[in-house]
Amino acid sequence: MNTSEERAPRRRNIIASLASHAGVALQEWSARRDRSHVSNTLYRERVDQETELHRTLLKHNAMR
Repeated sequence: MNTSEERAPRRRNIIASLASHAGVALQEWSARRDRSHVSNTLYRERVDQETELHRTLLKHNAMR
């Protein structure tokens, strides 16, 4: 039979895990807010560069 004392360590682990995930989510949210001043044009240019690089790598791998 599981007593409250037996369940306490598991409960603490679950709470610690949830707190950790919440901390990561808050850090990611903060990082997104910090980048919000970057114009959409610069963001789109960066995405275009990454997309072009990805396509080039796919073509290169297909030729092998």
